[in-house]
Amino acid sequence: MESIERIITQIDIFRDKSKLRILKIWYGDNIVLLVDYAGEKFIVKDSIRGWGFYEYIYMKILRLEGYPVPQPINFYPLSKASNTEWAYGYLSRYRGILVYKYIEGFPLCDEVEEWRVVKAVDLMRRLHNDKRHQRSRAFIPDYEKIESARLKYYMRKVNLPSDLKERLNELSRNYLREKIDYVLIHGDFRPHNLIISNSDEVYMIDLEGISDGADKYKDAGVFSAECQRLGFFEIEDILKKQGYDTESVRYVFYLARRILVLLRHERDIKRKKMMMNILQEKLRDALQR
Repeated sequence: MESIERIITQIDIFRDKSKLRILKIWYGDNIVLLVDYAGEKFIVKDSIRGWGFYEYIYMKILRLEGYPVPQPINFYPLSKASNTEWAYGYLSRYRGILVYKYIEGFPLCDEVEEWRVVKAVDLMRRLHNDKRHQRSRAFIPDYEKIESARLKYYMRKVNLPSDLKERLNELSRNYLREKIDYVLIHGDFRPHNLIISNSDEVYMIDLEGISDGADKYKDAGVFSAECQRLGFFEIEDILKKQGYDTESVRYVFYLARRILVLLRHERDIKRKKMMMNILQEKLRDALQR
């Protein structure tokens, strides 16, 4: 903790240590702090995973394009770029500190009401339909193969019956034959990463997974799985009204992937059974089309 405090006080906008107060700390893949400096609140993210630089760049781009994202302040690199391999190939990563202004409000997961979910899906659709970010190809080579491999990776992390494994493998094979319209996606469009501001506007945060040239159903599937886990089962009707085909292979593929992640970490037996039932039902419908 002392080293983080030392780094923060070296950041140009936080020079006067007497005006700086650390209000909250979140530990995870990154270390995230909520700080108060001279009466103004900021988020300070220690980008351990190395994606903070990309988050900063796209936060600037999206804000200029009129999207509701926090105001970025700066990215302070702590190391030179590394090109270590990860799930999507080789991309430069930068360990550093990302600073942006705090949005007063609460995450959507705290109050999942229909009108808020509708606003969130409308924002997602706006992002996906933005012609400035429509691409003729994926942002990485062999995109579909890599996404398919991730499904199999998640399958190995969950104890599944053999018949369900075979249906998931069939879904994966079917996904490889799909025609993808490559767009800008958030990459982790969960209620946890959507902030309802004090003026009831939906803000997107945690843009580490943003991809300019990916499958829009990744956002749709992740958001749907998370909403259903929280007991909001009307999500598919809302998605349909916004033009998402919730019976398509692409949607079910990403829904299934997210459900596998949720099953891996879920401790509530009833909720786990519910998510398994959703997975089996959607697989059956998608593979019968």
